[in-house]
Amino acid sequence: MKIKYTRLTIYSSIFLLINISLCFAKTAEDYFQSSDKKYLSGNLDGAIADTEKALALDNNNESYKNFLG
Repeated sequence: MKIKYTRLTIYSSIFLLINISLCFAKTAEDYFQSSDKKYLSGNLDGAIADTEKALALDNNNESYKNFLG
């Protein structure tokens, strides 16, 4: 009985962690919006880094490519 409870607890924990991580996963658009905010605040290195992350997720988006020049 204790083994079944332990397995159930482990599986439930894993399931919960996967769902939580999916809820907070950033999309390419999230990274691009973040890069725009960083650019406007003067954080050019952060803006470039976030734009590169956006491009890694969606390398066909011309807006992301144009932002980098």
